[in-house]
Amino acid sequence: EQLYIRFCYNKTKTFKESDSTQNEFLSVLLHVIDRVPAKEGQESLQQFLRVTPSEGKVTNEDARALWLETEKSLRTQKNIIDGLDIPQSEKDKMNLAIPPAEEDDHAGPPLDRGVYEMIIMKQKG
Repeated sequence: EQLYIRFCYNKTKTFKESDSTQNEFLSVLLHVIDRVPAKEGQESLQQFLRVTPSEGKVTNEDARALWLETEKSLRTQKNIIDGLDIPQSEKDKMNLAIPPAEEDDHAGPPLDRGVYEMIIMKQKG
């Protein structure tokens, strides 16, 4: 629902086809489906997208807001799953391997930026 409202509902063709919109969509999509931990000492996806502070980069407040909204959606789904009256083994199958942030204003665990960077570089080339 978040993806539909953010990227499709009442949006112009120009908005949908812009590079910035496509990059935002990709960042949300990978945020949800490519939850691989960042390698120790490497810049995380959150830092790469300027969602969290990193040396020499200013935080992008729009990107941060979108990221936190996605984390909130993931957390809501996790809470729904955790509240189901089913065995824990079944809940574990439904929950993400890397859980979302527990606090509202936290960007969650550092995620690997490799897939995002690879797609963006391919798009530019």
